[in-house]
Amino acid sequence: TKTKDMFGNCTKLNKIILNNSKPPLINNILSELPSCANLYVPSESVETYKAQWSDYNDRIFAIE
Repeated sequence: TKTKDMFGNCTKLNKIILNNSKPPLINNILSELPSCANLYVPSESVETYKAQWSDYNDRIFAIE
């Protein structure tokens, strides 16, 4: 599987949990992320993720 096709066939994916406090470099790997999938990150890192992954601001939330 090519990295760029990581989420291409995941039509039922609705949640991705990222435990890193610092956003990893994404290099467009999320471009195929289904529109219903949200990204959950550590609460103290939400603003950092939103700043670095601005295309996904409305889909980044704190891990509960």
